[in-house]
Amino acid sequence: MDVSIIIVNYNTRESLRRCLHSVHAFPPPRELETIVVDNASSDGSAEMVRRLFPRVKVLENKTNRGFSGAFNRGVTNSSGNLLLALNPDVILAPGCVEALAEFLDKRPDAGICGSKLINPDGSLQLSCRAFPTLVNVFFGRRSVWNRLFPQNRISRSFLKRDLDCSVVQEVDWLMGACMMIRRNVTETIGLFDEDFFLFAEDTDYCYRARKAGFKVFFVPTASATHERGAATRKAFLVSTYNHNLSMYKFFCKHYSLRSPIRVIFALGLAVRVLVVVTLEGTLRSLS
Repeated sequence: MDVSIIIVNYNTRESLRRCLHSVHAFPPPRELETIVVDNASSDGSAEMVRRLFPRVKVLENKTNRGFSGAFNRGVTNSSGNLLLALNPDVILAPGCVEALAEFLDKRPDAGICGSKLINPDGSLQLSCRAFPTLVNVFFGRRSVWNRLFPQNRISRSFLKRDLDCSVVQEVDWLMGACMMIRRNVTETIGLFDEDFFLFAEDTDYCYRARKAGFKVFFVPTASATHERGAATRKAFLVSTYNHNLSMYKFFCKHYSLRSPIRVIFALGLAVRVLVVVTLEGTLRSLS
């Protein structure tokens, strides 16, 4: 098998249906398998896949194992030399899978690559990032600094706003919504770290891959539309908490933070959760 597409789903039945339709409407000219790992959804997602897409392999978890745990189960039950991590809220453009696979075929130094992501309104979605630091982590997409001062230097650098998205670029890490991984990367550095229940697993994986000598590339000839957060919008507070908790785990895992710095950093993230949730609530009430 050439490519294994692995989709982790949790209560996003309609998004998943659109995603699978895009996968099979324009299949690449190579052997392909599609695996849906369902995290104990209660909306009939698994039944829908079996009814409408009988060739798709469905793996049902009895409990919600998070993204990493579910994706890892998909990997261990797959046979492709290339693994495409695909979010259920992504709709592939024609040729997307083939463009990513061809790139990895031609670049033996590349271990991971990701597509260009487009918002539903047609605008470009910033899908590449610099690795987080104790400073730029507070200037992310949802931060008050980015919202009030979107052109500030730290946010521009962290979010890679000045990246030329028309050409192939080597990057620190990619949003894992549509990310292709060589199987030998998993054989070298292992699977996703299941300590990251939701969010930052893509940051962690690219960090580990680059540390092991694999390069990570943004490939604009591959394109996909990303609805962004179809599942997490339903539980904004929980998703915001998980995002900041995962970032804390990333820093503790990869950076040598002394105990006082860890405490200050944890408090800073806690304040960020309160600010983001309050700001989001205010914006929603005004809209």
